Amino acid sequence: AWNIGIGDVFKFSWEKYGIVATYFRVSSIKKGTLTNGTIVISALEDVFSLPDAAYVTPQPPSWTIPNNPPAPVTNQMAMFIGYWDVSQKLPQANINTLDPDFAGAILNATVATTDTYSYGIYAEDVQDVTGTASPSAYGELDAAIDNVTQTVQVRNGQRLGEIVKGARKYIAINDELMRLDDISVQTGGLYAVLTVSRGALDTVPTAHNVGDEVWFPAQYGGWETTVERTDGETVTYRLLPRTGYGSLDPADAGITPLPISLYDRYQRPYPPGYLQINGSYLPESVDSNTLVFTWQHRNRVLETANIITKDDDSAGAVDSDVQYWIYLEDQNGDRIVGGPDTYPYNLGTTLTYTYDNLSTLYPQMTVKLWAEYITAGLPSWQILTHTFLTAGGAQHDQTQHSSQEHL
Repeated sequence: AWNIGIGDVFKFSWEKYGIVATYFRVSSIKKGTLTNGTIVISALEDVFSLPDAAYVTPQPPSWTIPNNPPAPVTNQMAMFIGYWDVSQKLPQANINTLDPDFAGAILNATVATTDTYSYGIYAEDVQDVTGTASPSAYGELDAAIDNVTQTVQVRNGQRLGEIVKGARKYIAINDELMRLDDISVQTGGLYAVLTVSRGALDTVPTAHNVGDEVWFPAQYGGWETTVERTDGETVTYRLLPRTGYGSLDPADAGITPLPISLYDRYQRPYPPGYLQINGSYLPESVDSNTLVFTWQHRNRVLETANIITKDDDSAGAVDSDVQYWIYLEDQNGDRIVGGPDTYPYNLGTTLTYTYDNLSTLYPQMTVKLWAEYITAGLPSWQILTHTFLTAGGAQHDQTQHSSQEHL
């Protein structure tokens, strides 16, 4: 071994340790001393001693791809678009060019995977994506509410921690919009308590049931931006979630089509607000033979800075093209006085009726009130309908309620 140098290759066998004719390459060498001639070689098994073909089983990667394939939405809704939403989404110059019969829909959806960052709004009639939106927050009513309740309990929430409250935000439950004045999110976002003002914009307050869906269109709603629709069109939408893998195919069998017949909600006047009977807001009962109805003006064109509700005791600007319609029904649903065929009530906000023996004649009464544009002949989208008891009504075991009707 005295003539071996660093980097040299040698063949080595040691039967005791199972080493047979194996090639090594010298990495270092100690050649001993004058008194101890032992040579110590440090060597590594040389690559030439490996077989001609090596078979290696790779280890699986520890990294997990964070993206999921796009999956169909889990909940979805569509509602007619009103004037306020259009005024928030388009500059006035664009609004001025809209078709006189313009109509559209706001769409909302919840998604199956957390990495879904948006969804496309696919219209079947044009076979293309005509708009886009973000996955929506969502919940369900945990307790029923009547027409005046301003505390809303929400369960089974999604994305509730992202919700923004304020004078320009609203929620939607069925066909009623409510201004979102406050929100307290609990249980990791699965539950929330909302403080609301009722009958926002062009809607009226009404009762809702346990399990009714709660949506947040003011923050998440999307609409078509490449197609302009008109009143009466029927459109079927398919909502196509998008992840890092791409967009869901509109032909996917898991998609539930979302059809809607569009309505010219955008052009219609707001119903009047803050309806009082004998000085009380939406009372359960009235103990008098004289009924004094008062309400407040609402003006859709001028009230766009913040969301105005039917709860707000504030007068909107007078619209000289608006007239009000009001009539009364008895406990059997028969008209008592007024109505479109006999009683337009121009511009005023107070009306008084006096009856002899009111509670005997009509133990329960329903008032219906709405606005109408005189020139176009367009009534409000919704009628404010409120049922109340007179002094003798309790004897008939009637209950108070307020409901929505559409024109």
